[in-house]
Amino acid sequence: MNSGTVLLVGCPINQASRCISQAKARGLQVVVLETAELIEKGQAVLSAADQIVTMPSKAVFHVKKWLEGQPEFPKIDHILTFSEYAVEATALIAQYLNLPWNTPDSIRVIKDKFLLRNRLKEKGFNQPDIAACSTIQEAIRFLEQSGRRGPWIVKPRIGLGSEGVSIVRQKSDLQAAFDNLSQEDRQAFLIEEYVFGQEYSVEGVLISGEAQFFGITKKLLIDNDTFIECGHIIPAPISKNLAQKIYAEVRNAIDAVELRYGLFHVEFWVNEDVITLGEIHARPGGEFINWLTELATDIETYGIALDDLLGRVVPPPVAWPSNDYVFSKSAGINYLQPAPGIIEQMGDLESIRQHPNCVRLHCTLRTGDTVPEVTSWKDLESIGYLIVSGETSEQVEQYLRHFQQEAAIITRPNTQMKS
Repeated sequence: MNSGTVLLVGCPINQASRCISQAKARGLQVVVLETAELIEKGQAVLSAADQIVTMPSKAVFHVKKWLEGQPEFPKIDHILTFSEYAVEATALIAQYLNLPWNTPDSIRVIKDKFLLRNRLKEKGFNQPDIAACSTIQEAIRFLEQSGRRGPWIVKPRIGLGSEGVSIVRQKSDLQAAFDNLSQEDRQAFLIEEYVFGQEYSVEGVLISGEAQFFGITKKLLIDNDTFIECGHIIPAPISKNLAQKIYAEVRNAIDAVELRYGLFHVEFWVNEDVITLGEIHARPGGEFINWLTELATDIETYGIALDDLLGRVVPPPVAWPSNDYVFSKSAGINYLQPAPGIIEQMGDLESIRQHPNCVRLHCTLRTGDTVPEVTSWKDLESIGYLIVSGETSEQVEQYLRHFQQEAAIITRPNTQMKS
């Protein structure tokens, strides 16, 4: 069976193996397009592709110049990405090669948080008050004119994760929030009304241009001040009625920003059944959410996106467990969270790995190593994580707590660490 050739633009190592495998199972030749640095890091995994092409950078300006300088390009029939850093490049390459994917304009809107908020507000979605700023004085004026008591959020206009995000409870907090931004982000940042409620995300795929859903994920945070994600559980323990309401809201939002192809990950809050949409991404959820989705649904998420491009989606969305919001399995991830300092003692990690509900325990730390202060999700990744499965979300949450305790990573203060 020869289904043509798919170009995978940007290939995160923790997803590449499953995506390449699912593509080949569908008779597709696989061409990976990635930067030299990441090709070198992921050679063992990426070597499963039929061809690897090096790109200089994922920045749109560099990609455009690179495309124009290519004497020839491999024959490509389909295109897909699952990397946030590559969605703009994918849209540009798809347009250049005349392949079906989301347009550069639609990607530009969802990448720019200010444009996205305004688009959703124009279309009638519940959205917080927001202002785009280039100086701290502009942010102060927004607070003074808002007429609200706060709190507010300061964050980069374009970015991902929790980097550069700060909570502002009063005007005197603004300077510290501004200082927390990178030098580049201080030229273009946002201040917006704080959204209360539990945070979730929807995982899904576009089939024949219509949003279909794998499920809803509950987001776990270290605390409400840092916004650093420390875990996820799918399916989120919510009612079928609320799930259907969320699906309808997200489907309308996907239409509003004119996404038509590929996988998507949409973040939102629920506060007393009021849904407030956050970021919309034209790629699957990161931090292993994509793998959790497959564990909980038995659906090959990348394969389904490729099936849509090939015109043969099996199983059809009507048969997915997300429709009735009745799941027979659940999965979750929690990052290990020992106190900062020097490790004096660790639990029996190997016994946790042998537990039938432990899918993976990744931890490279040893006694005597230093646990860093956690200032972003990247710090958590460097420490380690647990992925577990179970029959219900409640059972998964219990296993995550239990295994965290069993890991028992005990530290002593490191006097050389910054206070």
